[in-house]
Amino acid sequence: MANRGYRRLCELIAQGDANALRRAALADAAAAAHWKPIMDAAFGGRADMVQALVEAGADPNVIAGGPGRHTPLVRTLQPHKTIPKHAGHEATVATLLALGANANQPAGPLGLAPLGYAAMGGRDDFAAALLAAGAKLDAHLAAMLHDVPALERGIAKSGADCTDDRQRTPLHTLALSGMWKRPGGDARCKACLAALLDAGASVNAIEPIPEGDAVFAGTPLWRAISWQGHATLAQWLLEAGADPDPAVFAACFRGDAQLLDLLHAHGANWNQSWHGRTPLLDLMHFKKPGAAAWLLAHGADVHAADADGRTALHLAAMQGVKASYLEALLEAGANPRRQDNAGLTPLDLARARRRTRAAAFLATLP
Repeated sequence: MANRGYRRLCELIAQGDANALRRAALADAAAAAHWKPIMDAAFGGRADMVQALVEAGADPNVIAGGPGRHTPLVRTLQPHKTIPKHAGHEATVATLLALGANANQPAGPLGLAPLGYAAMGGRDDFAAALLAAGAKLDAHLAAMLHDVPALERGIAKSGADCTDDRQRTPLHTLALSGMWKRPGGDARCKACLAALLDAGASVNAIEPIPEGDAVFAGTPLWRAISWQGHATLAQWLLEAGADPDPAVFAACFRGDAQLLDLLHAHGANWNQSWHGRTPLLDLMHFKKPGAAAWLLAHGADVHAADADGRTALHLAAMQGVKASYLEALLEAGANPRRQDNAGLTPLDLARARRRTRAAAFLATLP
């Protein structure tokens, strides 16, 4: 019964019917107390709905049962590329804080305090509201906010390479920040970087990130490129001795020539392997071929194969990428008759996966 009730509340939130939501929530306290409705209302920036749900029994500090492990406050603050923040989100932050939301409670997929998500989105207004509500700064959050005096105090107290519960250093969190997008942000970012490096911070500090059976070694450079596309910080880190290789796959997925050129200038290895795939193989495996031409022009091995004996052409055929990418692979020397470990050619795989356009193109080859 409670499950049906909370789903009904979520439907009303999606419909934008605040009055109906209020009536339904007051009539079903168990449904109102479920974590999903308040998360949906917070995500949409509906302060009126958040208010109604809390008045009906919702907990403003509830932890979501889904994999994101958000709180309503973090759900409101976390930036999303395709869903920009608006005045409703500003009102929702204020409402949640007034209703008792904890301004210091770490949550969300990155396990950051709310200030961290405000900084990721480059929102100094959200940060100001959180600080006024009692949010506390440590070295990691000070780096994210580009607050140089607070960072220097944090370094003096905990050290330049102090780690949080996910083994991130302040350099990692500096790289996660979007505050560089604010006026004067790059100058403050550089000042934070200088403070950390002068205090002995390791530019290649490792944040271990489990990925299946393996553990990826995330570095500050990888964070700067993969999460923010912050080319200026990436350049500063590389000039300070950052290893370019951990950021290679992220740069390829972004397909940003500026970032690719930057890594190349610092000796990046474009034929390294992760989960048995080189960057070129990975782009075809995930059907993200945008940077393929750049890779082929900068030494990517078109003959490399994954654990199944499949080359980039095999994977491109399987995924049905555009003929222009198939042509680029062929021009770089890919063999359309090469068989994988199961004896299948790219054409065989295109046909098996019903990639009709790719199959039609490959069938015309001699």
